[in-house]
Amino acid sequence: MADKVINTDFIHTKEGLPVYLNNGDTFDDMRVRFFKDVKRFRKIANIDDNTTITMCIDRGIFSAEVFEQVVDTDNLHIVTWEKGYKKDMWNSENETKTGYIIKTRNNKQDKKLISYKYQENKWNKNNKIRQISTHINVFTYLV
Repeated sequence: MADKVINTDFIHTKEGLPVYLNNGDTFDDMRVRFFKDVKRFRKIANIDDNTTITMCIDRGIFSAEVFEQVVDTDNLHIVTWEKGYKKDMWNSENETKTGYIIKTRNNKQDKKLISYKYQENKWNKNNKIRQISTHINVFTYLV
């Protein structure tokens, strides 16, 4: 019995609009496909190598080798999350900044204000990489 799995890689704008799609099989892992997709995306979107792009990507990308390659690649940044992150990684002595997100729910009048705190530190597994720690502070429904 033969099984076939198709992987689909998408790139969206920060507004959530799809701008790139690539279908592939399971021959290449996401960590291999990622750099090929970035190269193709830059070409078809006419984004030169001097323009910085930042990708928010599933933690399936998590790999020391991939992170080193990203660090060594000019004008490519990624944002991902670490499995097993614990709230006790928050350091109350570090500089803390605050941000806000307004999330519209099913009804445009039903909005949720999410207030959060965050800290930027060097990642203990690779000091070339920033680790952003977050702490959700307040959930408030706006009327």
